[in-house]
Amino acid sequence: MRNKLICLFVIATGLLEAHNNSFLPGDAFFSTSLTGEGLEKFREGKADSLRLDYQRLDNHFMACGNLGYYHLKVTGISESFRRNIGHAYERVRGDDAPLFVKTERENKEELVEWNPVVVLVYNEGKVVFPIGAKFNENWQEEGLGQYGGFLDDAKSVVWDWRRGKDVPPLALKKELGPKEHLKLGGEVHRLMDEVVSLDAKEAELVFVGILKKNTWVHNECPNLKRLAKYTNMVEEPSESVSYIRVTAKGATMVEMSGEGFVRSELNDEGEWEVEKKPADTE
Repeated sequence: MRNKLICLFVIATGLLEAHNNSFLPGDAFFSTSLTGEGLEKFREGKADSLRLDYQRLDNHFMACGNLGYYHLKVTGISESFRRNIGHAYERVRGDDAPLFVKTERENKEELVEWNPVVVLVYNEGKVVFPIGAKFNENWQEEGLGQYGGFLDDAKSVVWDWRRGKDVPPLALKKELGPKEHLKLGGEVHRLMDEVVSLDAKEAELVFVGILKKNTWVHNECPNLKRLAKYTNMVEEPSESVSYIRVTAKGATMVEMSGEGFVRSELNDEGEWEVEKKPADTE
């Protein structure tokens, strides 16, 4: 009953506070998505930084405003980090080919990738389960009462709120004040254009699946939700699900199924080698 009441509170709060949350100062990660075109430009450009736009995954949309920061730049990216990002993207993309939708912007038609790869940017070595929980203990203050969580099962919500004080926020180069993004009073579109930065040496990118766009503004990542349910032991894996953790030092893929966990490491030839020992969720 308590879990049901919590979920009802989350839904009711979302209805009362009609705005959308992007990245908030206390969030444990910055969520984004990578398109095939964006990845190719990153690979070919040889830039030592990667600029990412925020990707909401709560499958809700409110038409009355936005809060938070929309852009993140990961700086000081090495060749090994670039390589690992590329291989992780290719593995997650697999046979799920990109889909494109024609749209019009500024009187010009263009194709928009409808199903990019979802990536969560964490502090290196600080990925806390369930993956996708924001662990922001100040979400009510920073989000003006809007929770904006990506995981909708009751156990994930409880873990998110209970462990918020124990999980540090994303370690940006510039520390963000908890109310800096609220100075314009709610609809802070101008502040959302400010680019926050993170050093690549402090970053870990977690590839969690393919984006599902239910409409232009309603997005979710089904694989991310399945990962949470399995790691929370809410249900047994009925099919294999996986995630990939990427740093400059290497890339690790963890696959979960009814038979347990299998961990694979990316080798120098760009192939995934399965560990001989059974892997845990960490």
